[in-house]
Amino acid sequence: MEHRHCLSRARARIDAAIAPTSYGRLFPDLPPFTADESFLRALGRAGGLCDCGDANDDDASLGTEAAGWPFFGQFVAHDITADRSTPQPHVDPSRLRNARSPQLNLECLYGDGPVGHPFLFQRSDAAKLLTSPAGVDRVRARGTPESEVFGEAARELRWDYQTAVLREFLPSLVGADRVEDLLREGRRFYRPAADAFIPLEFADAAYRYGHSQIRHTYTVNSGAAPTAIFPDLIGFRPVPADRHVDWTLFFDATGHPPAQRAKKIDGRLVGALIALPVALTGECEVEAFHSLAVRDLERGQGVGLPSG
Repeated sequence: MEHRHCLSRARARIDAAIAPTSYGRLFPDLPPFTADESFLRALGRAGGLCDCGDANDDDASLGTEAAGWPFFGQFVAHDITADRSTPQPHVDPSRLRNARSPQLNLECLYGDGPVGHPFLFQRSDAAKLLTSPAGVDRVRARGTPESEVFGEAARELRWDYQTAVLREFLPSLVGADRVEDLLREGRRFYRPAADAFIPLEFADAAYRYGHSQIRHTYTVNSGAAPTAIFPDLIGFRPVPADRHVDWTLFFDATGHPPAQRAKKIDGRLVGALIALPVALTGECEVEAFHSLAVRDLERGQGVGLPSG
């Protein structure tokens, strides 16, 4: 991804935090889809319609997008939405609250900053994130007063991130022409009369497209063998040297061979997502709940989404 943005300091006022938002229906007049739970579980279980089997990643199963974009999309999802309600068969959408500010402001990266979440920052230099100190050095090199270094570096990283979403991620997902049309003509359907809300059709349906793009295996660096995402790459622990990520294998970069490609969006999930490990799901009384497909289907029905 290119390192550039074209946003001025005037843009900073847009980055001011807003209150957590609610969830709501984009098309409230459409009737909800209803089905027997056993039917949904049959669709999403191992061997069901949503299971793409154990075939290898090949030209027939892979799409045109680089393998890293679905993970970037998942990061965006966690940056703008967080429904922390207890999973239930049926949910009253009016009671759901989004614990994030849907502003693409890297809230899930910075937390409450060096004071509120000091464990995210270097002990020797509280302005620097443990994972991304370079931006702080660039800001200091310009002679920025020390009291402003963290805020300025965080602002510039947010702008770079927002530019990547607008100019790279969205065009790769929906096409450059559609993005330009939206920028030129504006929104057609999402027009909240009062406070902004997160459409359930987005959070619990359309934006779960990325689950279908996960490959069977990934090569994380030149010395690593192809590895399944779960349980091998589950995280929640220090990253061993043989699992350090070479990002040029996940995103196309100038001077490097093309990256691995993501799986096609086809409504089917690889085995690692059909049989999620207990470390992610916890102990499940219903075996089908180890399937992400089942969870997606039951969540959609639980919040009353329409079919189609």
